[in-house]
Amino acid sequence: DAIIICCSNVTAINQTIEYAHSKGVPVFSFSGYVTSPYAINATENNMQGGYESAKWLGNEIGGKGNVLLVSGIPGFASSDSFGTGAKQALEAFPDIRLIGNVAGNWTDQVAQVEVQKFLATNPAQVDGIIVQSASENGVVNAVLQSGRDMMPIVLGGEASAACYWRKNPDFVSQSFHFWPPRGEARLVWDVMMRT
Repeated sequence: DAIIICCSNVTAINQTIEYAHSKGVPVFSFSGYVTSPYAINATENNMQGGYESAKWLGNEIGGKGNVLLVSGIPGFASSDSFGTGAKQALEAFPDIRLIGNVAGNWTDQVAQVEVQKFLATNPAQVDGIIVQSASENGVVNAVLQSGRDMMPIVLGGEASAACYWRKNPDFVSQSFHFWPPRGEARLVWDVMMRT
């Protein structure tokens, strides 16, 4: 027996993990990490993902302008790490200003509503949007419905947003693969089987 957890808050289930450990059940975490000494973390480097995507976006918009960050779920390791990496990358662009951060909760519907609210209440120009994946289609739809010109948006693996890119080839110059975490699921499975 074993327990595999995905996308957890870093401390929220530490007592549960300790209980499982006390019963001889190993716990493995992927797509984020937990701080319990009784769990094994097997995850991609979300901070690097945030860094690389923000660096790309900074170059994509010419090193200047206003950027919105659409995170996953605040308090979850993968979301917070991605945001930290993105902010670190933007430090190399003194003419780029991070003008907002909304929680997309890795869901198109939530991200669409949150970005719509941001765009409706913040008249400043938005030159690019960094999205922690699984919600970029909602972000694309929010921008389309806002009446603003489309700007570069980080694409992280969601097929619907890639379809928009296919129909609008000048939209962005590249995409990333953050979601779904197929490679990570395989990694945690392999680690579990070898433990």
